[in-house]
Amino acid sequence: DDFLKGNNIESDKEYVDKYAVYLDENIVLGPDSLHCGIKAVTTAEKIYPCLNQFFSEIEAKLGLPVVIAAHPKSNYSADSNVFEGRQIIKGHSAELVRASTLVLGHTSASLNFPMFCRKPILIMTSDDIEKSRLNHYVRARAAETGKEAFNIDQQTWNLNINDILSVDENRYREYLDKYIKTPGSPSKPVWEIFSDYVEENIL
Repeated sequence: DDFLKGNNIESDKEYVDKYAVYLDENIVLGPDSLHCGIKAVTTAEKIYPCLNQFFSEIEAKLGLPVVIAAHPKSNYSADSNVFEGRQIIKGHSAELVRASTLVLGHTSASLNFPMFCRKPILIMTSDDIEKSRLNHYVRARAAETGKEAFNIDQQTWNLNINDILSVDENRYREYLDKYIKTPGSPSKPVWEIFSDYVEENIL
């Protein structure tokens, strides 16, 4: 539904294809950790330096900045330097994905957005993530794109830009058909589909 809301919004041409976007998951202080007493999968001291180093590598390869699509429950202060000065935008993940060149993430549900937009996706893991409950989900996300997850704890990465920016249309279509939308169903918000059903079959 969030994706459909943006279908009628024309992206600002000045920004289209001018950045990569990281779909932040607030991985250190996520809701599971805070409200359910579940131990966080990693720490800020471990994850952020590795993320930033990897982002710098991506920026060097692409010649484009990495923009942070902040998690809805995140609380990065104005003077926070968690992402080493990179632009942090909250509440506009779908729009950011729509106008991006590349999407970076782990397991976020917002990774559905690049599937809709047919945007290239790069899935990231780490040593801590691989030891955690998230490992299965990260690996599954990567497999859905037809690629492997990159471990950001490694000091060197074999980043083939042509491969990174490639999109397997068949895999994306299969993902959408399997998890998101029944083939042939109307491209409308769920409430409209339900309303139409009620009007046609009950009222």
